[in-house]
Parts: sequence; structure tokens; C-alpha cells
Amino acid sequence: MPTYRFEAVDETTGRPVMGTLQANDEQSLQQLLRARGFVVQRIMEALNSQAKPLKGSRILVLGASYKPNVGDVRESPAIRIMELLQRGGAEVRYNDPWVSRIPRMRHSTVSLASVELTDAELRDADCVVIATNHDAYDYDHIVRNAKLIVDTRNATEGVLEGREKVWKA
Repeated sequence: MPTYRFEAVDETTGRPVMGTLQANDEQSLQQLLRARGFVVQRIMEALNSQAKPLKGSRILVLGASYKPNVGDVRESPAIRIMELLQRGGAEVRYNDPWVSRIPRMRHSTVSLASVELTDAELRDADCVVIATNHDAYDYDHIVRNAKLIVDTRNATEGVLEGREKVWKA
């Protein structure tokens, strides 16, 4: 059975965590999720509120860069989140107006191309995760068209309609 190395930050202590994850090992996956922590747990809680498991869910991540309005994905928490979601069995897609493709990097298994942010893409996602709060995103429109949103950047703070669909992380 293949083994994967992982590096993460324990969000409760801020310390780096390194270890191994065996493919298809639920216990190792849970350890990794705890180490990366809160964001993936909130995504799972939000999906569970809709009676959906993470495995098999379609997740659309908005923003891949490490900060708004740049195209640099080095050290981006969005990449780690996508990797954990994929390892958990989710179908991960992403959109980023600044990052057209995420190349395979040294410490990541994620390699994806950005999808166009259409109404259909938003509606088809079981959960939309706002990972980077780019100025180009129309958050009112996103909330109106998405079934469920996990907002890691408080980007939806000014959105009034559809607040019941927004989970903060």
C-alpha cells in the first residue's frame, strides 16, 4: 500500500506537523485532518448538515493563491485544503482568476486546471469553499447560486441574501 508524506500546521498550536499517510487508511486520514484542522472539518460539518459525506462530494474551491489578487500559490493554504479534500474522496475543482493551473509541487499531489466560474459550476458544486478573497469575485452572486458555502476569509460578510447557506471557517 502506498504511503504519502505530509506536512501541515497544527492550527491550535501553530507548530509544523509532519508524518505519513497510508492510502485508504481512515485512521491516518483522520490524523491528517486533525493536523490541518479546522477548515476541512468545517467543510465536512457543512456537508453533513446536508446529509452528504465528503467522499464523492463535488467541492469548488474559489482562490488558489496565498493572498488576494496575486498568482503565487507557494505556501498557499488552499493547496493543502484541496489535497486533503482529494484524499478524503472529494471531487475537487477550483477557480482562480490569477492562477490558471496549479502545477504539481514538491510537497503536494494537487495538479489541477482552473475551471470557468459559471452559474452551472456554482450550482453543480455540493460545497463552494472561499479560500482566497479575490476582488474579482462577486460574492452576492456566488451565494445566490451556490447550495452551500464555507467562507474561510469572511468574504461574504456584506452579503445579506442567502446567509443561511454560509458557514464560517
